[in-house]
Amino acid sequence: MASALPEGCVVGHAAPFSIDPRINHRVTPSLESVIMASANRNWAGHPAECCGRCDQLGWKSCLLAWFLPFVAIGMNKRRAFAASMALWTTIFFILFLVHYYNFYIHFFIPCSQSTLCTLRAVIFVWGGLITGIVISILGACNRCSLRKQYNLPGDDCQDCMLWCCCIPCALCQETRTLAYNNVENGEWEGPNLGRGMAIGLPLQAL
Repeated sequence: MASALPEGCVVGHAAPFSIDPRINHRVTPSLESVIMASANRNWAGHPAECCGRCDQLGWKSCLLAWFLPFVAIGMNKRRAFAASMALWTTIFFILFLVHYYNFYIHFFIPCSQSTLCTLRAVIFVWGGLITGIVISILGACNRCSLRKQYNLPGDDCQDCMLWCCCIPCALCQETRTLAYNNVENGEWEGPNLGRGMAIGLPLQAL
């Protein structure tokens, strides 16, 4: 019994590739759907929610941002912008080291001479406060670039306020967002649906 053939087909010849336009519509996403998906992107949780959803991705990102912020920044630069993780980790490691070492010397090591105290105060101002300002500026600029590149909500003022008031909170949110959405080498893949990469390390079943 002869089978029904699509209109326009000839027996013994392959049907044209575009004979059914519905096939191409299903395979190739429309420009509108791509724009809509990009417009619906959002940060993973509030900046105050340090552990996010309290899952493995959330608390590992939180621990990394609080205790190894220079590693989190370098990893986020690699994920979001395909930048050198080693370079940015080294830069921020030096900045954080100088920043916290100056605070430690100034507040926890007593001085016995007034001249030494004055010198330490000057070093504290120039070494501790200025490195803190540089860290906040670089972090805020990085967050602005991240937000604009991936069409995330917010504005420049919010980015600056977050990095000036609570660096770990801002860094936690950025690290979670990149981890939850499988961003790697500048490519936003979308949510990992319960499996994927946390802080750059492979996970087993979550």
